[in-house]
Amino acid sequence: MQAYLALLACTIFISASFAAETEKPPRIHFIAGPDSHAVDQHEFIAGCHLLGNKFKSVFPDTEFDVSVGWPTEAKQVESFNAASLIIIYCDGYTKHQLNNHYDKMEKLMKAGTSLGLLHCGCEVDSVKKGAALRRWTGGAYEKFYSIHPTWTRPSIYNRNH
Repeated sequence: MQAYLALLACTIFISASFAAETEKPPRIHFIAGPDSHAVDQHEFIAGCHLLGNKFKSVFPDTEFDVSVGWPTEAKQVESFNAASLIIIYCDGYTKHQLNNHYDKMEKLMKAGTSLGLLHCGCEVDSVKKGAALRRWTGGAYEKFYSIHPTWTRPSIYNRNH
């Protein structure tokens, strides 16, 4: 339940800021990475549909499409090229959905398309690719430099007394 509430809050926050910047109904294209984990873990495709439907619940005029992997079918390519927001939900490094597509994404970013990265979508396999993500989104995960935050919540009960 906590994960669902966090997802909903994130969706509403992104939706509100996104809608404020556009005059036409938002068109979102989700790129879902292929299944790579056990069932019920990192459901990229289902997560994209869930987020798309949450956007629609806040902004009913929102149009969204989901492609599994980089869009290749004519309808998906058309949706992708017309998107005002592209969200990539995938594994990173060598499995990243942007691999081999940085030139295309650079053109879309220069044209004013917005980009959102979920899960390991900020983890790339080279300094050059990291520089591109930092330019487009403000951040990137760099292997052997960045860290995933972990912490232990201190107990309110001190057993040493």
